[in-house]
Amino acid sequence: MGQSDGMGGTLRRIALKVGDGDTGWYNFRVNPAQYSHSKPQRVTIFKTKSNIITEDFGKDIETIQFSGTTGFRRDANGKTGKDRLMELEAFIDDYANQGGNGNRSKTEMTFYNFTDDQYFVVHLAPEGLKIERSVDQPLLYTYTISLVVLRDAGAPPERDQANPEIGNAKPSVGTDTIGNFTTSNTRSYSASVLPQTIVNPAGTQGAYQYGVDELKKLIGYGVN
Repeated sequence: MGQSDGMGGTLRRIALKVGDGDTGWYNFRVNPAQYSHSKPQRVTIFKTKSNIITEDFGKDIETIQFSGTTGFRRDANGKTGKDRLMELEAFIDDYANQGGNGNRSKTEMTFYNFTDDQYFVVHLAPEGLKIERSVDQPLLYTYTISLVVLRDAGAPPERDQANPEIGNAKPSVGTDTIGNFTTSNTRSYSASVLPQTIVNPAGTQGAYQYGVDELKKLIGYGVN
């Protein structure tokens, strides 16, 4: 039976809806027995001898999973738990069959958590819908639904979001200091600002050096 809301009514916990308008709802007559909302982070942590290195790339994909039974008593419409399970299966299958060929359904599914006031546009996770029967509960059908959170229900879809940013937000323009001269980090160095003699610092014995004209030939500037 439904859980009391503490004010003489029955607590509605979860519902699914496909499409817009007043149709396309699936209300769970029996509240789910388990509910989890996972918010992972795209982070990698390396442990070294003297430090802890963290590489953080922001939020990962949120997932929602809930499970329960469809009950076994007949409701006011004369439907049994099996009938309600078949309705749930048909509801999920109809939505799943609208996608394919690498694209999800154009008709979106919305998940409603009325208890916590959380509403998301979702899509079926790879696990989708799982149906189980147990000898310990022969009259009950147990389901598990796994969903991927796409965005908040009030946010516009990705195709309707405009990005006003044009060009490179972080251009590689600046200055670098090399030795005793400053140059642009675009690396368009002029031979006139280089030291007049280039010496190999590998050692003092047998060290080789080039004049500027010989150096220009080696690095591709040409004779002039």
